[in-house]
Amino acid sequence: MSIESEIARHYAKKESSEIARGQGHLHIGGEHATRYFLDQLGLRPDMSVLDIGCGVGGPALLAAQDYGCHVTGIDLTPDFIETARANAKTAALESRTIFQTANAGQLDFADHCFDLAIMVHVGMNIPDKEPVYQEAARVIKPGGLFAIYDILAKDHAAKMLYPCPWARSIKTSFLTDWRTTADLLSAAGLDIVKQEDRTDYAIDAITRMMEKTANTLSEFRRGAMQNLLTNIKNNACGPSIIITRKPA
Repeated sequence: MSIESEIARHYAKKESSEIARGQGHLHIGGEHATRYFLDQLGLRPDMSVLDIGCGVGGPALLAAQDYGCHVTGIDLTPDFIETARANAKTAALESRTIFQTANAGQLDFADHCFDLAIMVHVGMNIPDKEPVYQEAARVIKPGGLFAIYDILAKDHAAKMLYPCPWARSIKTSFLTDWRTTADLLSAAGLDIVKQEDRTDYAIDAITRMMEKTANTLSEFRRGAMQNLLTNIKNNACGPSIIITRKPA
């Protein structure tokens, strides 16, 4: 089984109840974190947005509904795309959203066709981020943004506990640190305009989520979330927002 297939299989097994609780925002902080992230991107009505690794559509649908954007979401997991399309139909946002299964490192879009691109908790499952960042840079317009809300490796990454929400073992976990990430983005021709460490927010958000839902999660999901919280507290990993701009 390929790495891509194994990752898709892992996410396809997410519990429907977990997806419902997160309202489609399958990342640290859920919808609150999505709004915080999107609020920093200067979104305007009718902007074209590419959501790379869109999951079941939470950030894409929020950008379409609250900001009036036209959003194309791509993901490696067919089940997620099917759910995203159903969620768009329920929200009456089919005219502003397109969801399709695709490989982020081989995008079937023309050059300079999106105003901006986003990735929300995706990079930790991508073994080779270089072509993904290069493709994102290629498809956004000059002056456009490529923004990431992702989990980065930190000082004690070698001591990571598994399983985590994104991987059962280190075999499918591909965290990079800030310096490596910055170098890859720069190599793609993107200028970093902001970086914000969200570690403290993550600890609070996961703790509150666990207090509310731990008893309703499966043993595996509960253990994965507890491992994530421990990893963040131990400075093994932590989420960051990185905003880059393509030179005009």
